Amino acid sequence: MKVAALEITVGSDVIDMMVQFGRRRRLGGTTIMSAFGSVFNVTLRNPISHALSLTLHGKFNIISITETFMGSSAPSSSSSANFCSSGGSCSFGITLVGQQGHVLGGVVSGNVTVANKVVLVVATFMNPSFHRLLSVDLVVHDGGDDHGNPKLSGAGHGGLWSLCL
Repeated sequence: MKVAALEITVGSDVIDMMVQFGRRRRLGGTTIMSAFGSVFNVTLRNPISHALSLTLHGKFNIISITETFMGSSAPSSSSSANFCSSGGSCSFGITLVGQQGHVLGGVVSGNVTVANKVVLVVATFMNPSFHRLLSVDLVVHDGGDDHGNPKLSGAGHGGLWSLCL
C-alpha cells in the first residue's frame, strides 16, 4: 500500500479523475483517506431506487469524501462516473457544507465538479485478496470434500467478505 496526494484542478470531475488515476497506473484499488477543497453541482442518488436523483446547485466545501475503487474489474469505457454510480466496482460518498452552513451528503450518482482546487490523500494498493468470513454459528465437521474443503453446517452460509491488502 502506498499513500499519494492528488491535486485536482478546477473544472475536473473528482470521480473521473480518481478512476482514471487508478486505471492509468493499473492499480488494484484506491481509497480516499481525506479531502479538502470546493465543488459545485453535485448529484446524489436517492436511497429510494425509483426516486429521482438530487442535484445540488452552487458551490460547496468538502467535509469528507469516502471512496473505494477496485480497478481490476473496471470496464474500459470512458464513462467512469456512470459506472461508479451504477454500483460497479467503486462507490463514492460525499459530505458537503453549503454557503449558509447547511450540511448535505449521500452517495454520488453523477459528476462532482471542482470549483476551487481539490486535494485528495489516497491509499493505493495492488493485487488485493478477498476472503470470505464464515458466520460464527457454523460448525466445521471432521473430514471434508474431495478437494480438502471442510464440511460446514449451520445457518448463515452467506458469511461476510473482507478485503485484505
